[in-house]
Formats: sequence, C-alpha cells, structure tokens
Amino acid sequence: MPTDSRPQEVALWIKRHLKKKHEAVSVLPDEYGPRFVAWWRSIQPSWRTLPDGGYAKATPDDENWASLGKGGSAGLYIVVMALSWWIRALDLTGVNSTAWDVVDDVLWVVQQIRLKNNVPNNGKRARNEEDVAKANKR
Repeated sequence: MPTDSRPQEVALWIKRHLKKKHEAVSVLPDEYGPRFVAWWRSIQPSWRTLPDGGYAKATPDDENWASLGKGGSAGLYIVVMALSWWIRALDLTGVNSTAWDVVDDVLWVVQQIRLKNNVPNNGKRARNEEDVAKANKR
C-alpha cells in the first residue's frame, strides 16, 4: 500500500514487535486526524477523488480496487487499525463529523471490495463453479 502521506504512527506500529501489535497507539486527534485523512485520500483510486474534496461512490464497472489491495490482506487491516486510534482518541461527548465521515467511507470501500471479490458476509470466499470442479477433482 502506498506510504505517501502515511502518518508516522502507522509506520511505527507496523515495525512493532508482534506481541505489542494489539496495543492501541496514542494519538492527538486534532493532529492525527488531518494526517490520516491525507493518507486515506492518497491511497484512493484516482476516480474516487472529487474536486470538492469528497469521494465518488459510483464505482466504475472495471474497477478492481488494486490500489487498495497492494498491501495484501493486511492493507485494509492497517487502515482500520489506524482509524481506530483516531476514533479512540476523540472526546466522545463532542462530535467530530470528519472522523465519522471517514469511518463511513472506509466501511463503504470495504463493502465494495467484498462485493467485487464475491466474498459473503461470513468472510469466506464464495465458490464459483470452477472452484467447485477443482475441489471435486482432489
């Protein structure tokens, strides 16, 4: 996954020892939030970024989400983890619409990737007829 604009906290978390991966990273939401948004924007496919700063939600038929798949199965996991640090750091008595807008957008992207890759809600990849035929030959 591209590292342009990636917050330094994410890079440090990636380098952490395995036994510390479960520990949340402490961030200051007013500083971290804009950097996370810049990173999220930088890893989007070019067709998603709108001139007004928003994101397109009309997915082209030929979209394969390759730009977000470059980090393998851990790519989006890292995004979700990094986003969780921002949400965790918020003062939940107030409203931070930007953070929750990003949560909604990340959720939308994950759903689009799941639909494109034909993955049902249980997380297991749906089998097509060719997969079933290969499995039956074994």
